[in-house]
Amino acid sequence: MSFKRVFKQFSGSTLPRFFGSDKEVDEFSQKYQYDPKEKLGEGQFAKVYKAYGKDDGLEYAVKVVDKRSLSNLDREGLKLEIQVLEEVDHPNIVKLHETFEMKGKIILVLELVKGGELFDRIVAKESYSERDAASVIQKVAAALKYCHERKIVHRDLKPENLLLVSETDDTSVKLADFGFAAFCHDELDDGCGTLVYVAPEILRGRKYRTSPDMWSLGVITYILLCGYPPFFDTDQEALSKKIIKGKYKFRQEDWQNISEDAKDFIRGLLKRDPEARMTAEDVLEHPWISNLAAVPDLPLSTMQKELREFLAKERMRKALGAVIAINRLRNTLNAFAFNDVDGDDDGDDDGEEGEEVREEDI
Repeated sequence: MSFKRVFKQFSGSTLPRFFGSDKEVDEFSQKYQYDPKEKLGEGQFAKVYKAYGKDDGLEYAVKVVDKRSLSNLDREGLKLEIQVLEEVDHPNIVKLHETFEMKGKIILVLELVKGGELFDRIVAKESYSERDAASVIQKVAAALKYCHERKIVHRDLKPENLLLVSETDDTSVKLADFGFAAFCHDELDDGCGTLVYVAPEILRGRKYRTSPDMWSLGVITYILLCGYPPFFDTDQEALSKKIIKGKYKFRQEDWQNISEDAKDFIRGLLKRDPEARMTAEDVLEHPWISNLAAVPDLPLSTMQKELREFLAKERMRKALGAVIAINRLRNTLNAFAFNDVDGDDDGDDDGEEGEEVREEDI
C-alpha cells in the first residue's frame, strides 16, 4: 500500500490519528513473514526485523513503527521520509519496497543489506587504503547527485547511515536512513543532523538547499583518511564554534602519505561558503574520484587505529546521552554564528593554519 495514498487525504500541519484495517493486516501477512526473535535493530519509535517474502523467498528488513508513540511532529517526519523514499530508486540507496498501515503500527518493507556499517568494517579489516576510501566516496557521491537532482537533501549523512551491501565487498555501499531528508525546491532553514557532520550554514541559521550534504561528505572523507574528524571538542558548543570557523589541519604525521589530490578534494568540500563548496557533480569529476586507478593503494594502518578509538568514544558519548539538539545549539550560538568570524567567508582553504583537531581526552 502506497503512503502517497495514505497521506493524500490529509491537509494542514498536523496529521490525524491513523486507523488500520484488517484487510491491510491480511495483505502484509500474505506477502511477508518475520520472526520477532530476528531483530536487526531498535530505535526510539521503531524496531527492525529480518523478514522473508512468501512469494519470492527473498530476505527483507521490516521496520515496525509504533504509531501510538509518535507525536504529530514525528508523524509529519515519517510522512516525509516515506514520500522521499518512494521517489528514489538508485543502486547506492537502500530501497523501500512497500509500506503498510495497521492498527497501532506502520510497517516499512526495506531492502536488506547485510554488510553492516562502513566504519565498523574498516576497523575490522586487516588493511584499508586511500583507494578504498575514494571508491566508497564515489558511490556515496553518486547517490547524492541522484538525490540532489531530484531536489532531495539527506541532512544526516554520517558513517552510521552508510551500509555495506555484503560481508565480502568492502566498497559497495548504500545510503540509508532518510529520517531527516527533505525536498528542497524551496530553501530550508531547519536545524538538524549529527553535530560532528553538520555544516556551518545550519549552525548559523542560514538558508540552504543541498550544500549541507557536501560538507558532511567532506567530514566523512577526512575521517576515512586519518581516523578522526576535522573538528572535535568534548563541549558541544565549543565544537559548534569550531565548525562555524571552518579551520582544520592536515597533521603531518597522519597525512604525509596521503595524496595531494585527496587533500584538494577535502578542501573543495570543507568550504565555509556553501556557494564555493563542490557539488555532487563536481565531486564525481574530481581526479581523486574520476581516476581511481591513480589513487594510492597503500594500507592506512594508523587511520584504522585512530578510527577505532574515535568510534569507541562516540559510542560512549551516545550511551551517556551526550547529544544536544541542533536547534538548541543554534539558540546559544546566535551572536557567534551570525558574526563573520574570521573576516572571510569566501570558502578559501583556511585549513592548514587552523586549530588543533585532536585532543588527548576527547
